[in-house]
Amino acid sequence: MGLSNLVAGAVRWVVVAMPHDYGVKTARKIRHRLSDYSEEHTGFGSRRGSIKVSGVRRTLGQSDQLDQFEPETLRWIDETARPGDVLWDVGANVGLFASYFGKVEGIRVVAFEPFASTYVELVKNLNANSVRVQAVNAALSDTTSIEALKLVSWEPGYTASTEADPGRFGQAIAEQPCMMFRGDDFARHFGAPTLMKVDVDGAERAVIAGCAGILGGVRSLLIEVEGDLERTFVDDIAKPLEKAGLFEASIPEPSSGRNRLFNRRD
Repeated sequence: MGLSNLVAGAVRWVVVAMPHDYGVKTARKIRHRLSDYSEEHTGFGSRRGSIKVSGVRRTLGQSDQLDQFEPETLRWIDETARPGDVLWDVGANVGLFASYFGKVEGIRVVAFEPFASTYVELVKNLNANSVRVQAVNAALSDTTSIEALKLVSWEPGYTASTEADPGRFGQAIAEQPCMMFRGDDFARHFGAPTLMKVDVDGAERAVIAGCAGILGGVRSLLIEVEGDLERTFVDDIAKPLEKAGLFEASIPEPSSGRNRLFNRRD
């Protein structure tokens, strides 16, 4: 057991041993005194300068360079983006990549993140990086409605989805009401994308189905393919995208191996 666990356990033991009302007041004061730590950001180097991020559950390893995580994602936006592009970052999480996208000049970035506590971290990180990204606390799906988002943790950065795989992510511990948009409906009111990055941990099929009407205007799409989606990838993702004129392209190394790329043929 590490020192941090020992200290945290000792503080909890002391607070629990107090009379209830006094313990609650003490816990609130401790949380207030430690609030500065929750605002700390880790800086990762990139060709567009330092990307400051807090609330990242998973580590980037020992490297302090952002391109060691998903080098193909940075290469994709650097080589593909054109002035006037509209990028939808679907499943933006805490904004690790949305912050980088926001530093690309001449494009508009819309970042979708439905999980409430992760959305708070996303907004914090976008502000810490001084980027103009439109963060939307909603999900894209194949229907426009209010649905129950299944949560496997209250911690920011964890998977939250209506279609999350319990075998992969764990059993849901709670539900959060969530606004769902068909991409076609969202675009009708707020404009359609020309680029899309999709990372939604099990809800990819619904996202693609809900964007059927606007995919014809998308020039390039990067999508994470893991878990059960690998088995249904052809029918759920590849065929609908090919119908819209987007065809799979190879991703050169270095690559994380998690993403698949689809481009429109000139």
